[in-house]
Amino acid sequence: MNAGYISNGDSEKMISDCVACLNSAGTMIIFPEGTRTKPGKEYKFQRGAAHIALQANAIVTPVYLSCYPSTLTKAEKWYQIPGQRFHLAMQVDDDIVLDDFLEMEPKTIGVRRFNRYLQEYFRNHQ
Repeated sequence: MNAGYISNGDSEKMISDCVACLNSAGTMIIFPEGTRTKPGKEYKFQRGAAHIALQANAIVTPVYLSCYPSTLTKAEKWYQIPGQRFHLAMQVDDDIVLDDFLEMEPKTIGVRRFNRYLQEYFRNHQ
């Protein structure tokens, strides 16, 4: 609660809460593929992040997180830790301009295309 976690239990409420947070100068971290992925598996982005970004006309800054050796994935139990210390790395890229996606009608097309753009962007920048 203190971190400002927004539940995804009700998707419409989650989206409106996220948009309200961003419109009140808030900052969010969103994992469009979910919070944990399976190593070596292609991920599929959900449209919620794209919907939130476009509805709020937010600044979208892509960030890549990596961990070596792998730990805390869906492929492992929470207590299965690597035999050596793991290292985390973060790469922050330039903001993504939303103008083209905001102009698309109906809005659902803009959301789908931005979601596809994000998925390709991250796939090509790994």
